[in-house]
Amino acid sequence: MEYVECNLCKKNSSEVVFKAKDLVNPEAGIFDLVRCKNCGLIYTNPRPETKEISRYYPKEDYYSFSELENNKTGKLNIFEKIKSFMREAVWDYFYNIHTSKAKKILQYPLAQIAKHRYGSAPSGISLGKILDVGCGDGLFLNSLQKMGWQIYGVEISRGACEIANKYHLNVFNGPLLEAGFKDNCFDVVRMWSVLEHVSDPLAYLIEAKRVLKKDGILIAQVPNFSSLAANIFGSNWTAVDVPRHFYHFNPQTFRAIINKAGFKIMKFEYCSVGTIPVNIPFCNNYLCYWLSLPLDIILDMLAAGDCILIFAKK
Repeated sequence: MEYVECNLCKKNSSEVVFKAKDLVNPEAGIFDLVRCKNCGLIYTNPRPETKEISRYYPKEDYYSFSELENNKTGKLNIFEKIKSFMREAVWDYFYNIHTSKAKKILQYPLAQIAKHRYGSAPSGISLGKILDVGCGDGLFLNSLQKMGWQIYGVEISRGACEIANKYHLNVFNGPLLEAGFKDNCFDVVRMWSVLEHVSDPLAYLIEAKRVLKKDGILIAQVPNFSSLAANIFGSNWTAVDVPRHFYHFNPQTFRAIINKAGFKIMKFEYCSVGTIPVNIPFCNNYLCYWLSLPLDIILDMLAAGDCILIFAKK
């Protein structure tokens, strides 16, 4: 275990917010979530060292494998097919510049609903080179490749990388800081559910800025520690997820770290990914996942959704 200073302001003065247990493996112990007294960033401290954190991930596919393999082999069940259809519709609407205006009009209602699960993209985005950090087995990259994007990925899971590269998705196995991309080489860098996991999110953001072209776009999403779900469920909220989540951002600290890395925020919104039913007994299933969507849309509109999504420009 290691004690760390605040990643945002580099101060070393904090107070305990609450103690939380590992909900995946309760035998792993209890962990402190602390708040920096200077800037307010909440983080897990002490925490497992980078070299030992892998043992807290219970299986190879934790947050790494998606439906890509089953999608390719036709093994999705009906609920997974609905989820896949909704996600693909959102990505096609926001990232595919070849889609006709007529189709865009037809896609609009579904995209505006499903973006509260799968996110959106800044207006005016155009085809180019995209880097997906923490890309898993490449489901997102696979979709964008079909649209004409030049795709690149980074993923620490060896198993996920093997699947991604099996389908020629150009994924580097390892941390972003070791990938060695050239300066100013990407039009878009996407970090979806990544920054809460890494030991140094500020360094990741600075690296993203380095590899982005002038006016390149950062897309970053993290759990919202100020969400209604976080306030209701507290230490049992699924997105606390200690010790795998090192950092626990709220809108203020997420804006602050994006700005400190040198980005200019273009748009800030909320995108709930369905954590509420996961925390309710007998509701952790696909049916409740979709039934809770109207509530999540309302919470996003009230700035109380369970995830924060930022679009920023270099």
